[in-house]
Amino acid sequence: MEHTKDDIRGALMSVRASMPEIARSRASIAIQEEACALVEERAHTTVLTYVSYRSEVSTRALMRWVVLTGRTLLVPSMKDPDKRFAIVRLEDPAALEFPAGGPPEPSRAAPFDGLPDIVFCPGVAFDRAGRRLGYGKGHFDSYLATLSPAVLKVGLCFACQLVEELPEEDHDVRMDVVITEEGRIVPELPVK
Repeated sequence: MEHTKDDIRGALMSVRASMPEIARSRASIAIQEEACALVEERAHTTVLTYVSYRSEVSTRALMRWVVLTGRTLLVPSMKDPDKRFAIVRLEDPAALEFPAGGPPEPSRAAPFDGLPDIVFCPGVAFDRAGRRLGYGKGHFDSYLATLSPAVLKVGLCFACQLVEELPEEDHDVRMDVVITEEGRIVPELPVK
């Protein structure tokens, strides 16, 4: 029996949320260290990352490192009244607001019109072919579809979020790399 995206989403969100806090924290540190190493290796200067929320892989140390090393930190913002996905420059990773029922938002940020060199994406599940299952609203996929193939797309997840194969639709955008606490995964299949 084939599982739908909603089936997988529900199951994997429960698995991730049930991770003990100490295990999630240790894994997040390892994942962020590997993410920083990837940025450093490729000499990326403009880094877009999600702002972690609830049981997601934490991005707080990654955000601080980007700023401390003199790189440009970009984050998504949903403050637009039409709930459109906007990319803003964040100079102080601590400048976040925590709206009720929603993910953290930058409290002081400037609009950004250029392209990032690398994008760190959240997700509920990933597979070894670089497929990503998001939260179902399509914000990241819509944005990723506008980017040049030269922009490196990296999924961050815990090893428990890796599945054998995810369903894929035409609008889905594959990751170039997936990072877990166990290391990097470069897709085995060509990225579409």
